Amino acid sequence: MSIKKCLKAIGIVALSMALSVNTALACDVCGCSVGGSYYGILPQFQQNFVGLRYQHRSFNSEHLTLFPNEAPLKTQETFHTTELWGRYVPHPKVHLFAFVPYNYFTKDEENIHSVVSGLGDVSLIAHYIVFNTGDSLTQKWKQALQIGTGIKLPTGKSNHIQEHSGLLIPSLQAGTGAFDIPFSIIYTIRNGKWGANAEANYRLNLHNRRDYKFGDRMTTSVRTFYWYGKKNFTILPHLSVGYEHGFRDTDKGVEAEYTGSRSILGGAGFDFYYKRFILNANTQIPLYQHIAQGQITGKPRFNIGIAFQL
Repeated sequence: MSIKKCLKAIGIVALSMALSVNTALACDVCGCSVGGSYYGILPQFQQNFVGLRYQHRSFNSEHLTLFPNEAPLKTQETFHTTELWGRYVPHPKVHLFAFVPYNYFTKDEENIHSVVSGLGDVSLIAHYIVFNTGDSLTQKWKQALQIGTGIKLPTGKSNHIQEHSGLLIPSLQAGTGAFDIPFSIIYTIRNGKWGANAEANYRLNLHNRRDYKFGDRMTTSVRTFYWYGKKNFTILPHLSVGYEHGFRDTDKGVEAEYTGSRSILGGAGFDFYYKRFILNANTQIPLYQHIAQGQITGKPRFNIGIAFQL
């Protein structure tokens, strides 16, 4: 074979390798679900309730390019989650929670529109009430502390197929395909009409059947609220700041590139109580974010929910 033909063959192989690398990067960069179950300001401490809530999140991704003049490939992912949740109080010291999400995810990349929908991963969590002075007539400062743990079940489908490129990336699947263990701690304090609520959640993620492991997730938040009430209704406007940290994913024991996240979010919202009905809404705006090594940008989030005390 001549030198010219050798160089041509080497060039073809190099170009093929470059294209394959670009495809791998695209799969790692696209999409990132940085969030999870949250509690917020829980209604009527010792009451059972059932509720329905909706969460909207969206992210923009810009893929890395191999050549200086190459236009970057951009994608947009939107995550819609409608969740049935509730609390059952079998004992004043024990609160049982259940979260049943239904997910509708979309991804737009060039002329390809992908949709994933279906039941998500169900979570069952038990909280132990360390102390609660909310009903005390002698305590000026009303305080409550609860800690909990449970299990997240792999009830969501995790093998959705994209028509043009096979198996969808893990972060766009309706479920993780793995059992996970959530931990939570919630502290609330109130003096008169003013109060604060601090919440921390940590999810220990395990490997799924394809030996993919989402990085553990940690979310913390602090809310300050004002209590205003009349005979039949109460409203609690609140401001919040939160920090979220997602550790790197691993694929067959190797850290997945362009995973992991750090975000600081500022929020505002309200909880409205009327007799047995509860309406709440809040929005969160990213104040700082570093997602997938800067390749992904999160947009403002929105949550709204309604609940009924049993």
